[in-house]
Amino acid sequence: MSIKWTAGLLYGYRAPYESKVPLNFRGLSPAAIPALVYEIKPGYSAQVNFLGTAGLMFQFSMPFE
Repeated sequence: MSIKWTAGLLYGYRAPYESKVPLNFRGLSPAAIPALVYEIKPGYSAQVNFLGTAGLMFQFSMPFE
């Protein structure tokens, strides 16, 4: 089990939505998405991304051979 995070910029939150995200400047706002990762076996993993109050995203990874 491990923890992972992704960071970047959100763009597009302009009037009338500029107050929907914190630290909004001209439609740009910083974002961070934390995730919980479980490695099932080497190369295979399941991940849950936490999207704040908006929801969850589930991912499954496996190798292509």
